[in-house]
Parts: sequence; C-alpha cells; structure tokens
Amino acid sequence: MFGVNTLQPTVLSGLLLPSVWAQGQWVNSSFAFKHPGVLLSQSQLDFVADRIAAADQPWTLAYADMTGETLAALSRKPNPVPVVECGPFSTPDIGCAPERSDAAAAYLNALRWVMEGKQEHANKAIEYMDAWSGNLTGHLNVNAGLQAAWSASVWTRAAEIIRYTNAGWSAAGITRFESLMRDIYLPQVSRSTDKGMNWELVLVEATIHIGVFLNDGAVFSNGLDRLTTWAPAFVYLRSDGALPKPPPFMSNTTSINQTQLSAYWGGQTTFQADGITTETCQEMKRVGYGITAISHALETAYIQGIDLWSGSDLGRRLQAASDFNIEQADAASTPAWLCEGKGVDTTDIAGSTEIVLNAMHNRLGVQMWKTESHTNRNRPMGANYLNLAWETLTHAGWPAA
Repeated sequence: MFGVNTLQPTVLSGLLLPSVWAQGQWVNSSFAFKHPGVLLSQSQLDFVADRIAAADQPWTLAYADMTGETLAALSRKPNPVPVVECGPFSTPDIGCAPERSDAAAAYLNALRWVMEGKQEHANKAIEYMDAWSGNLTGHLNVNAGLQAAWSASVWTRAAEIIRYTNAGWSAAGITRFESLMRDIYLPQVSRSTDKGMNWELVLVEATIHIGVFLNDGAVFSNGLDRLTTWAPAFVYLRSDGALPKPPPFMSNTTSINQTQLSAYWGGQTTFQADGITTETCQEMKRVGYGITAISHALETAYIQGIDLWSGSDLGRRLQAASDFNIEQADAASTPAWLCEGKGVDTTDIAGSTEIVLNAMHNRLGVQMWKTESHTNRNRPMGANYLNLAWETLTHAGWPAA
C-alpha cells in the first residue's frame, strides 16, 4: 500500500500557497486508498441518499432526471464489441457510442443501487461491467485514446461503488474488470498526446481513476504528475506573466515564442484576464471538457487525501476559467483583445460547473457569482455520455469528502 506525502500546506489569509505538493512524491508505501474513492466517497453517497429520502432539492429533481434516462431501463442490454474503433468525426464508429453509453448506464445503476438499495440495480451495473470485461480486447484508430479515457473515467466510478458497497459482484468479475482496466484501458490513457488540451486532461482523469480502482500508487502518481504539469497550461492567470505557461511538449523545446503559443491558444496574442483557456477562442464546449476533466481529477485526489483545490493553484485556475468563460459566452459582446476581436462561440459550459462551484465556493468560501448564477439556471445537470454525468445529483451542496 502507499502513504500520502506528509508535506503540510502553508496557510496565508485562509488560502493555501501553490506548489505545496511535489511531483513524484504523492504517495508512499504505507498509503491505503479510500473506497469508494473515484469522484465519490461513501460519506458523499450517504449524503445524497439522505437528500433523496428527504425529498430535498435540487437532488430530488436531479435524481428524477437521471432515472428518466433511457439508460435507466432494466430491460436495456449491454452491447459490447471485441474491438472499439473510433475514427475522426466518428468515421468509423464501431462500438464507440455503445461503450460510452454502457459505462454511463453502469454508473447510473450503481447510483440507483446506493440510493434505493434494490439489488436489481446492482445486478444491472454488474451485467454491464461483466459484459465488457468479457469481450473487449482493444481500441483502434485516431480517437482510440480519447474514447478509452472517456469510457474508463466512468466505468471506474461504477466499479468503485459496486465493489465497495456489498453489491454482490463476484471475485472473478472484479478480477476480470481489473484486468480490463490495466491491460486494455491503461495503455491508452497513460501516455501523453499533442492532439489538444481537452484530450490530455481526460487521459489524465482516467489514469487517476484507474490508479484508485487498481490500488496502484504508481499509476495514481503518474496521473497526478501529468495533471499538475498540464492543467496549469490550460488556464491562464495573470500571475503567469505576459504569456501563459506552455504545454509540456512545447516547454521541452529550446525556445518558446509568442507565435507558437498563439497558435496553440487559437490565435490569442494578448492575455489580459484570468481564466482564458487554450480552448476559449476555439469552442466553448471544449472549455467545458477541460474544466470537467480537471475537476474530476482534483476531486478524486481530494477524496484520497491530496487537496490540490487549495494546496496548489489549480483550484484558482478552474474558478477563474469557469467565471471568465461563462461571462464571455453570456455577454452581448466580448473585449476587442479577446480572440483577435472575433468573439467566442455562444455555446456554454453547462454541466461542467457543479464540482468546481462546490469545491471552491461551498468548501473554500471563494465567491463565484457568475458560476453560481449560471449553475442554478441550468440545474439539474445531466450527462454528455462522455465523462460528465449527473453532477447536480452527486456534487451539489456537498461540504466535505
């Protein structure tokens, strides 16, 4: 087992100084992972179940929204394939949507199991996981890594809940699912890419989640190393200087200039506000993808005793990204310096804000007026059948892990 690094955070005016945790020093040999511990803890599951039992809002409406999904049908069957092949723009699409949908359905039924205590929901979640662990042998084509990451990030949530709540999953089934994660998914998500920041961040999320499920400190630490390297390059803070932090593949070059960074940032040449992201001048929904992946990774680390929400600058970066991009998407016009004066697309980042709002505002007391208003307007948050699923239900108003 592995032990958390005992380095203690320094407190300044109620906020923790960044860079408290050191790369490669996340856990040691005495560390015991907490379970369930992927995105949700047992106390958090109990909290949500209590809110549902009391018919409290927004949880009750969010639960009704989730259970109204077509994925919730107990008559629905898993649709595994031996090899998932996902090409550019879903051409070809061999098993891609079914893999993600079945992972979401397993997670949905796992949540229903702990909310309602009905064995039929536990059995259904197990049916989905056993079907895929008994059939899948690999992922192919250019989107293989992204597809594997989206799916693994959700599979592991379902697996953690079912494995650690006396749901009746057989030892053989658990072992086979562990092999699926280690042998099929992990090779796809444990290596970095230069395809785009939202790609890299969900690969990181999946790596961290797999590490927890496998009780593997090395895998978990690899994910945290990559998180703390890549995430600061996703969101700009004025404290970074005139230019944002470069992504790792660019920082390995002998010189970095504004032209290179501008191209990576969708043409942005000047940086005048906290919260601009690499995706702001490209597509707002991809801003949401990045916020979602980082918030999932931070929350899982938090459950495991590593608080990077306050023990690094990542929480501040997500808070700034959420507020800034919501403001721009909602605004009638955007600043002339932003995106070369072309403005931003009007899609929003709905769905990605619950966890960052809960962590930064509810737990740490940071004001997030724009994010709070936006989140309240868009509740309940549903699922995108990628890596985001029903986070109003699971994370609204949760004070601690």
